[in-house]
Amino acid sequence: MWHRVSGGCFTQAGGAELKKYPCDDDWENKETGRIVKIHSTYDRHFDLPKQVVSLDEIYILEGTSGSQY
Repeated sequence: MWHRVSGGCFTQAGGAELKKYPCDDDWENKETGRIVKIHSTYDRHFDLPKQVVSLDEIYILEGTSGSQY
């Protein structure tokens, strides 16, 4: 399971997360302890990435829509 550990993509307001893009966030895989930095221009709501894929230092975030960013 991936979870966000730091970054500027998210602010908390009234219990809802508001997104600010583009930005960079650090995500950690709880099973492996691996942390990756994701640059995202995704401008719709998502909770956590389904998967984070590393391709030669380029990280792709897959949102809940199933599209890759």
